[in-house]
Amino acid sequence: MIVQKPYPYKVCYPCGAAANVLTCLAKYGDLPYKAAFDNSTYNHSICDVCGRDTQVTEARDFFYPDFTLLNKSRWQKAINTQVLGGKDNEENTNTVQA
Repeated sequence: MIVQKPYPYKVCYPCGAAANVLTCLAKYGDLPYKAAFDNSTYNHSICDVCGRDTQVTEARDFFYPDFTLLNKSRWQKAINTQVLGGKDNEENTNTVQA
């Protein structure tokens, strides 16, 4: 039996914006007009997509994108190198969990 994960509720900006871009490219073949709502309320928690302890908001603030389009291994490596200061060592690879 395949158990489907629930839709992410708490989402950080990098995950939400990337999923929004990928969703618009897949659906419409074009980039979105906006990556996220202009006014969003962020709070400190763990992102349901990448697992980082950071500022998160609701998925609706990214127009309910399709998070299944994110390639987890490539996305985790991008977050580790870009968000964590370009360091891709043992300490940072364990920061993002699937």
